Amino acid sequence: MRKALPYLATTILLFSTFEITSKMLGGLVPPLQINFLRFLIGGLVLLPAAWRHIKSKDLSLCAADWLALTLLGLVNIGISMVLLQYSILYTRAAIAAVIFSCNPLFVLLTAFIIGEEKVTFLKLAGISLGIVGVAVIFLPELRGTNASALGVSLAIASAAAYGIYTVMGRRLTMRLGSPVTNSFSFIIGSLLTLPVMIHLGVPQFHLPLKALPAIAYLGIFVSGVAYLTFFIGLSRTEAGRGSMVFFIKPVLAGVLAAILLSEPLTLSLIIGTVFILSGLFVVNWAPRKAARAATFPENARDSG
Repeated sequence: MRKALPYLATTILLFSTFEITSKMLGGLVPPLQINFLRFLIGGLVLLPAAWRHIKSKDLSLCAADWLALTLLGLVNIGISMVLLQYSILYTRAAIAAVIFSCNPLFVLLTAFIIGEEKVTFLKLAGISLGIVGVAVIFLPELRGTNASALGVSLAIASAAAYGIYTVMGRRLTMRLGSPVTNSFSFIIGSLLTLPVMIHLGVPQFHLPLKALPAIAYLGIFVSGVAYLTFFIGLSRTEAGRGSMVFFIKPVLAGVLAAILLSEPLTLSLIIGTVFILSGLFVVNWAPRKAARAATFPENARDSG
């Protein structure tokens, strides 16, 4: 996990700016257009790195690879991200975001079902602590709001699809490399959403000038750099452990909102942070500490 931490930290920092940046685009750009452009730009930004990786590794993509990349783009951009965007239409963005941040549970379940990862008591305990922390932070947001069943259901479906995408993407990244996996799946996934946008009459490339900086940031950094570092990090640790960083997103997003949008830091945020960090410790560091203590019992006693 130590080798993966710098990459996952970069990922979650950039991901945590998504809601704030999107708020700047409120009323300027339709959600589907934001989704289409950010991933298309992200895919194109990563394309030179993808070609360099293909040449340096002498990769030759077969039909099965292209099919896997298409499925990856469909699950992430065409399903998960579209469901998330629409969930925000029917419920509060904060509620949708907190439900989506629980996707590590679906990552662990998916990895367990396909036999890629073992479910242990510590992993379940850590994820449970993370979910409790997220709930503590955002349950006050539910009071006095109309969180529709449709909006919540779409957010849960989005988190489940992203859990599947994470496991699929990790496996493909280990074979093709992060630049290739992200660049090609982003471009393909974006193009797959075009028929829906055309059918609904959503513009593709027409944007107000004042929206360009925010769209460029979302495409280059949030959809380009962040996904690149995400799968590099996942390739250096287990999918369930790596995806646990998503529990930090509500906390970091709240801190950034307090700094940039002058939103208050609440007691529930502080208490929730304690639960989330405890969950991360249980999943990532407690098993190693126990293993070291079992291997070097005398050193463990001396250090205590």
